Amino acid sequence: MNKVFALLSVFIGLLITLTVRGDDVKPGISFYFRQLDNRNGLSNSSVNAILQDKDQLLWIGTWDGLNRYDGAKFNVYNHNIDKAENSIGSNVIQAIKEDNNGNIWVNTIGGISRYHKSTGKFSRYFYRNTTSQKIRENEYELVVSPGGDVFCYSADGILSKYNFSADKFTTYLKLRKQDGILKMCFLGDVLWYLTNQQELVAANLENNKLQIIKKFSDKSGINNFFIVNGKIIYSLKNDKHYAIGTGYINIPISIANKKIKAICWYQSNYVVAWENQGLSLYNQDFKETQFLKNETKPLENLKITALNLGRDNVLWIGTDGNGLIQIYPKENFFGLLTKINGKSINKPIRAFAEESGNLWVGTKGNGVLIFNNFWKSGAESA
Repeated sequence: MNKVFALLSVFIGLLITLTVRGDDVKPGISFYFRQLDNRNGLSNSSVNAILQDKDQLLWIGTWDGLNRYDGAKFNVYNHNIDKAENSIGSNVIQAIKEDNNGNIWVNTIGGISRYHKSTGKFSRYFYRNTTSQKIRENEYELVVSPGGDVFCYSADGILSKYNFSADKFTTYLKLRKQDGILKMCFLGDVLWYLTNQQELVAANLENNKLQIIKKFSDKSGINNFFIVNGKIIYSLKNDKHYAIGTGYINIPISIANKKIKAICWYQSNYVVAWENQGLSLYNQDFKETQFLKNETKPLENLKITALNLGRDNVLWIGTDGNGLIQIYPKENFFGLLTKINGKSINKPIRAFAEESGNLWVGTKGNGVLIFNNFWKSGAESA
C-alpha cells in the first residue's frame, strides 16, 4: 500500500509541475517535442510512412523494416528468408493502410503484404519468386475505399480488387498505358488519381469501370496531389499549387513555390512539409501563421518524409535520417476530471494521497477522484 501511495504522490507532483511549466512557457497552448529513432528501438531512422490504426497502435514504415509502436516500445517486422511465407515481403516500406477489418496493408518494394493482427502473420501478394525481372520502386499503389474494398494498381496497367473470401487479388479492369495510375486516394466515394499523362482525375468505380466525373490538367503538368481537411490540393511541375473547391472549381493558393512532400491539417492549420527540407505552417486561408513556429525550428534543416495526425492531437513527423518526431499539446497530458457525488462511489479503491488538504483517490473504473478540503466538513469531490 505504501508503494501505491508513493506512486500516486509522484503522479500528483508531476501533474502540478507540468501545469506550472505549461503556464510559464507561454500563454495559451504550448507543446511537447520528442524524438524517437534507432536509439529508442526504431529499426531505421529513415521513415517513409506513418499510420495510427483503430487500436491506437502506430505503424512506421522505414527503409529497413516495419515498426509497431504502442507508446512504450517498438516491435519490428523484417523479412525472414527462412520463414518467408509468414514474414513481410520486403524490408523497404513505402506506404501503410488499414482496412475496415483492422488488417494492416503494407506497400513494399516488390509487392504488397497484409498483416493479420489475430495471428501475427503476414500474407504476401504480387511478389515474384524470380530475380530475373527488374523491380521498380513505385510498382504498386494501394487504396482502401470507404466501403472497405481494397484496390491495388500495378505498373503493368492492371487495377485489381481484393477478394476477402478467396484471399487473393483479381483483375478489376485494365488501363491503357497513358491512363496508368501514379497515385490514387478516395475522398468519400470518389476515387482521385494522377495519371501518366499528368492529369488529375475524379471518378466513380462502378461495374468494373471507371466512370469519369472530372479531369484536371495544365500545360505544365500536374505532378502530385493530396487529400487534406476534406479538400484536394494539387501541385504543378512549376511548383504552383491549387485547391479544388465546391463544384470542382480550381482555386489558386498562395503558398511557397516549392515541391510538397506531405501535408496535414493540425489544430486548424495546415502543416506543409517540403520535398527538400523543412516545413511551413498556414492557416485555413493558406496565410502564413506563427503557429508552432518555435516548436518546429529544430526541423528547419531536416528532410520531412511523412506527416500523420494521431489520437489526442499528436502530430507525428517522419524524417529521412532523424527518425520520428512527436509533437503534442501540453494541456492534453491528462484527461478531464468529472464531478460526481462522493457518496455514490461504487468502484474498488486502489490508492490514496493527500495534497494541500485535498484527498486524491485512485479507483478502478472511476479514474482519479479529488475530495477538496477533505478534512473539513462538507468536502466535495471532483
